[in-house]
Amino acid sequence: MLTNGRRIVWNTDGTWLTPEKKAPVEYTDSKALNGGYAPEEHLAVYEITVPETGHNGETRLAVDYRGDVANAYIEGELVADSYYNGEPWTIGIDRLPSKITHTPLLLRIDGLQSADADIYFEKEVDVAGCVNPSVKAVDYCPEYRFLHRID
Repeated sequence: MLTNGRRIVWNTDGTWLTPEKKAPVEYTDSKALNGGYAPEEHLAVYEITVPETGHNGETRLAVDYRGDVANAYIEGELVADSYYNGEPWTIGIDRLPSKITHTPLLLRIDGLQSADADIYFEKEVDVAGCVNPSVKAVDYCPEYRFLHRID
């Protein structure tokens, strides 16, 4: 929980919602989409379907991926990108075009060409795991707010 003046902000994964309102983020990898890419290409493509939850506040996707560079597209338009640093990639989906709930988000991840690449990573990052790009998990993270009167 975080206090900021007269406003209290907290994050939740929404598990308190009823089962009929809770919808997971679904993603399909490149092997299922088009047969995949050759290993020497060090490339993976995922299709992410964002659920319609009716949440009107700020919403983010937390994408836990491995690779070098990741790009997110909606209908061929680049809407977000990331260089892998060992942390999940946060994509603010409430700022994306409204078509995000009707059109899948296409995620393209380029892997490192080798585990010996001349790139600095934090010591806890498994560089060998970045050669073959992959997505470990995608989480839907809504932010809820309420006004609290402080007397």
